Amino acid sequence: MPTICVFLEEKVKELEGFREEKNPAGPINYYLGKRELYRNGKQFHIDVSSFKDPILAVVKDIVEKVAIHDWLLVPAEQVCGNYSHESATAIIETRPYEGKEVPLCRISGNTLEDVKELYNKLQKGEIKPKN
Repeated sequence: MPTICVFLEEKVKELEGFREEKNPAGPINYYLGKRELYRNGKQFHIDVSSFKDPILAVVKDIVEKVAIHDWLLVPAEQVCGNYSHESATAIIETRPYEGKEVPLCRISGNTLEDVKELYNKLQKGEIKPKN
């Protein structure tokens, strides 16, 4: 499973266990419990490697966007194009990978459930492109 980047509302600062740690050698570090949060400008996000990660239950009500920001291998029979399911969208295009051209995919959406469902449909070949 690739890295799943979960972008969070500013309300994350109100959750129990949120803290900032001043780093004298660099930027401020952010945590939710023991988990490190990242911040791009004003946007907080957390990276997880599974849709089953327990931290997701803690942040599920403050999710703004979800993105799988790695290229994913998809079954060879998948057609290049744009796919969607509920709020999630995916782009499959042929790219060089390990010395050959293969279909690869990026997915994003508004909810964890929508991104997970589209990811699973693509992996199983259960969805057709919109174009």
